[in-house]
Amino acid sequence: MSISQNARFEVEAPADAEFSNPPGAGLARVLFQELRGTGWSTGDLKNWRDCGWAFTVSDNKAYLLIALARSRKKGESVLRKVECTLRHDEWMLQIVPQRSPGLITRLFGSKRSADRPDVFRLASSVREILKSKLNYEHPLWRRNGYPTESISSNEPEM
Repeated sequence: MSISQNARFEVEAPADAEFSNPPGAGLARVLFQELRGTGWSTGDLKNWRDCGWAFTVSDNKAYLLIALARSRKKGESVLRKVECTLRHDEWMLQIVPQRSPGLITRLFGSKRSADRPDVFRLASSVREILKSKLNYEHPLWRRNGYPTESISSNEPEM
């Protein structure tokens, strides 16, 4: 069974001095740096599949991965409760255990690198950073699935 927290949101991503492509390096870097101040340690910021950014996060008990990519550009039309135009870019963020073994390796004793409470704790920290430091808009959070308006909430759920 998968364990993930998934979010869609709008935010004006800060520019990054080092990387301009793919988009989102500045946004990932804010999360990366701010998480360090909340008791998490972070690994290297990596280009994720040429469409976004990823980095590992740990508290020395749980090892997780955050992946971030732009899903829609500013100005695109999007259907919410009514059709509207995006004021900022829309982003998709996913938090998962860094290691999630399959059936065979679990039979031999391998375990996930993080459990549901760990994923939730990190998602809550990320939400606070997005809210307080970046003033994100229209957050949609969903556990173990794609966040849509009909089946998501405005904050992570356990």
